[in-house]
Order: sequence, then C-alpha cells, then structure tokens
Amino acid sequence: MLYSALNEALTHLRSTDQAATTSASLLLSGIPENLAVGITLIDQPGLSITALAGSIFLANVPEAAGATKVLCQRGYTRRAIWLLWSTIIVLLGAAAVVGFLAFSSTDPFVLGYLRCFTAGAIVASLALDVFPRAFQTNHRLAGIATVLGLLLAIALNQVG
Repeated sequence: MLYSALNEALTHLRSTDQAATTSASLLLSGIPENLAVGITLIDQPGLSITALAGSIFLANVPEAAGATKVLCQRGYTRRAIWLLWSTIIVLLGAAAVVGFLAFSSTDPFVLGYLRCFTAGAIVASLALDVFPRAFQTNHRLAGIATVLGLLLAIALNQVG
C-alpha cells in the first residue's frame, strides 16, 4: 500500500518531468526489491540470490533506458545522467546491504513476514508500472511475456 501511495504521488508529478519521475519510480520500486535481495542473502544459496538480482536488473533496464533517452532529449549532460544512475545504483546497493545487516539475526518467522512485505511491493510495482507499459507497447505479447517471465522465475527458483 505504501508503494501504491507513493507511486500515485509520483504519477501526479510525472506530467512536469517524466524522466525525473521515472528515475524516482525506479528508486521507489528498487528499494523493496533490493531489501529483498539483502534478506535473501541471509539463508539462501548463491544461485537464488543471483537469479533474484538478475531478474530485478533485467526488469529495470527497459525503464532506465527509456528514462535515459528522455533525459538526453531534454538536454541533460552525459555526466548528469551518469551521476543520476550511479546514485540510484549506490542507493539500491545500500538497500541490499541494509536488508542483510538489519535482518540477519531476525527470527525466521519474522523473516517470512518481511519477505511477504517486499514481495508485495515488487508485485505492486509490476502491476502499476511494468504490466501497463508492456500492454501499451505490445498488448498482443504482454500476456505471453508475463507467462514466460513467471515460468523463468519458477525454473530459476527450482535450480537455486
């Protein structure tokens, strides 16, 4: 619910500076995702962590590329764009470290709740941002791509 409320606030700002709000949206969705990565580090094998981090990275690349294109069109310098994305990467990396350090001694039962919370934020970001954009871009393939993504996630989970 928190993600949805903050995302709604960003939506109202999006009309003024789409690139900036897209960057903020990536940060907003990335924090719970990277907290999940940090929490996953606590008791999961390395392959599970790699699969989770890789899927998060791949899910965000198209959105980041689109925002970068808009930033270039609006006259932002390469240096400013690199600084923006570097800052976001550092903050998201810090979220993973915080997720690990803050919750490494947490009771497994509580960890389950934390994983549910971060999973809910990830699902909310998919439902509010990724799925609608995919449908707008190519509504015929959006469903197939979603199913293939789910199957890939299940397969990676089985391997890990």
